[in-house]
Amino acid sequence: MNIPYIIIATNNKHKQQEFQYALNLEILTLDDLGILEFDPIECGTTFEQNALIKAQTLYHILQTHVNIPSQYAILADDSGLCVEVLQGAPGIFSARYAHMQDGIIDGGNSSDASNREALKHALKQRGVWGSKAFFQCSIAYIIHNEREQKNIQNVVNGRCHGIVAIKEVGEHGFGYDSMFYRDFSQDEIDLLDFTLHVNNRARYLDSLQHSLATLPLEQKTAISHRGQAITSLLQTFATLDETLG
Repeated sequence: MNIPYIIIATNNKHKQQEFQYALNLEILTLDDLGILEFDPIECGTTFEQNALIKAQTLYHILQTHVNIPSQYAILADDSGLCVEVLQGAPGIFSARYAHMQDGIIDGGNSSDASNREALKHALKQRGVWGSKAFFQCSIAYIIHNEREQKNIQNVVNGRCHGIVAIKEVGEHGFGYDSMFYRDFSQDEIDLLDFTLHVNNRARYLDSLQHSLATLPLEQKTAISHRGQAITSLLQTFATLDETLG
């Protein structure tokens, strides 16, 4: 879509990098706009709601700034890992899962490493070495056109299915990437015994080699939840182009 400026509503450098690569367009970050504080209260109950909260918060901030372009698109993503054996946790609390496990409700985000350790602990408490899981990414967009005095906003989604395990592999990526695997087909996953018996644990864990954290950005983007959401976003923008002429 012919939008001169795309603004990413996140301070997360990894997310900025993935957006930049997948969109293959020039983007503006909060740093570029001199927005030093951006920490909206994510009070939604779904990824979609929290993504919209972030986009709308940034939109209202931009209304008070000078030298903001008259036409731009805001993109805000909310994403996380949903683990079947944990009834969908950490879900929307993925970025602060360790704090939630420690009973800290208002402690902000916890570190990636501590979140992974909290997830391993939760899996072991359930007596399993792993579980079916999926990553979800919801991207809210607000397209602002001051000349026409209107906004267009909506949310697109992407998911990446696989398994999460107490084993970590890989140096790329961030978050839970090093614990998330797609080494098995869906049919094979359906037959896996995730029980934390020694023999099963050794057999299955040794076979896990290809976490998302082993993939270079190009390969990760082709299969990841964020890559799929961005593909849907670009398709939506193309449809809007046709609709709006």
